[in-house]
Amino acid sequence: MGLAKEQGDGTWTLRADVEATLRALGERGDIVRTMQRALGNEQRELAIYDAARATKPIIGRVIATGYLEQLDERGYAIVDGIDGRAHHVRLGKRDPAEFARGSIVEVRPTRPRVADRNIAALSQDGLYLTAEHRERLQARADGQVDPEEIVDAHVGAWRRCGARGSWNA
Repeated sequence: MGLAKEQGDGTWTLRADVEATLRALGERGDIVRTMQRALGNEQRELAIYDAARATKPIIGRVIATGYLEQLDERGYAIVDGIDGRAHHVRLGKRDPAEFARGSIVEVRPTRPRVADRNIAALSQDGLYLTAEHRERLQARADGQVDPEEIVDAHVGAWRRCGARGSWNA
């Protein structure tokens, strides 16, 4: 796995990201076991959906939903795809109950919008402050744009996409 490198005289050096790598492997194992439980005796190739790398949509039937961890708000759905594979799809902070077992879904990657990128860039520790955004816009305002209108549009876009989190007027 390349997590350690022998230095010679019986000493080894661990890679800096060894903890994160092992944590990811453990999480992957948990996901595979969850998928196998949901499928029961049905045999399917298993796939973990990665929205950042996905190039085509998944269409299929929801066979299970739940939360990634007992105390976690991040949900998942297992989709029996028409491509013959079972896909584990992270739902983010969406409630898995929104996806009824047996329903037909299409999962496709969405690219961040300009408003999403702006909010992410302006957020500190996961907190988007509208007052700070207004101040930044006013500081560089050239009379062409209304800072109040821009901030309201960002907050409206954020609410329409069903995002949950924090912002402060």
